[in-house]
Amino acid sequence: TWKNADPQEGDTFLWNQVTLDGPSMSAQVTEPTVVLPGPNPGRTCIDVILKRENGTSSPEVRGCVD
Repeated sequence: TWKNADPQEGDTFLWNQVTLDGPSMSAQVTEPTVVLPGPNPGRTCIDVILKRENGTSSPEVRGCVD
């Protein structure tokens, strides 16, 4: 999960899992949470971008868990 510091109507999040195999396909969600399927041994990271309804977006932010 992550925190949206200034939630606004119509916010969505684009995210993708970071792996050593290269970039994965991005997915879009409306809630600030992602559950990755299957086993994810070791350090797992995702990149997240906040996309506003008006078309603006935040810089990409990486979050990791061990």
